Amino acid sequence: MQPFTPSVRARFGWATVATVIATAAVGLVAAGDGGRTTPAHGAGVTSQGTIYAAVADAKGEPVLGLTASDFAIQVAGAARPVVSAQAASEPLAIALVVDGLGVAPLEQVRLTLRSVVDLVARSEPQARIGIENPPAALVMRTAGTAASDLAKDAQGYAPDPDAGPLAERLPGIAKTLAKEPTRRRVILALTVPYTDGGRHAPADLVAAIRGANCQVWNIEVETRADLSPAAAAARLTDLDNVLIDLAAKSGGRRDLAYGPALMDTVAQQTTRLLLSQYLLTYERDETSPSTPLRVGVRTAIHGVKVLAPGWIGNP
Repeated sequence: MQPFTPSVRARFGWATVATVIATAAVGLVAAGDGGRTTPAHGAGVTSQGTIYAAVADAKGEPVLGLTASDFAIQVAGAARPVVSAQAASEPLAIALVVDGLGVAPLEQVRLTLRSVVDLVARSEPQARIGIENPPAALVMRTAGTAASDLAKDAQGYAPDPDAGPLAERLPGIAKTLAKEPTRRRVILALTVPYTDGGRHAPADLVAAIRGANCQVWNIEVETRADLSPAAAAARLTDLDNVLIDLAAKSGGRRDLAYGPALMDTVAQQTTRLLLSQYLLTYERDETSPSTPLRVGVRTAIHGVKVLAPGWIGNP
């Protein structure tokens, strides 16, 4: 984890909002009389908005220690003042989804799920976690309970290989997450590259993810050991395109794990990023369109990426 020291606050650059998925949501702070101001000359009414964002360095590790002065936010192309940046304290709600990984050793999948759950439970015991295990319904429970249950019966995870296309299951998963009393909602999907999907995320799927204030994060497990990273990146399947699209729009991240043995390592890094999110508060001009939203960071650290939604969602 790389701290952000004053020595690297040298230049400004818009870090790329990740184009690579399942966490967080954007919401508007309910503004009371004390939270609204009326600018002079009829410039419009302002209120405070909030957004959850993670910042990753070139190695994919969290960049910590940032302050409000390190961030910049644009809404509909107009710069908005960043009021504060603090470590996210609202509980995380995360749905873990496995799709098409029958080719990977089931024990490796179980190990990865347990590693993610244990890491979340140690950092945020009151976080909420659900593991999709078709045909059973997705059940959300505290991270501590989920970790305890997996420790007692890791063999209980045995998903149905005929559960149906992931792109068709995601709206239902998002609907379940939308019921969680938090705005930090994430879908983390472990997939293989040749699972079927669609060329792009269909409008109703994007609407479901946005309506639930979810981020979609994805770890693709590359099962061909002889495939170079460049070749793997070029060999995008239909589901890849859907997940890339959802990640880019929702503020998630997409990573590759070259072989099932590395799935656990990549998943732990992804989880560290999710747990390192910032809560950014900014002055929002209510007369501005709700989209697009862009988050940048002033940094001299090479390869930094900001993982934040590109839209303003529902509270």
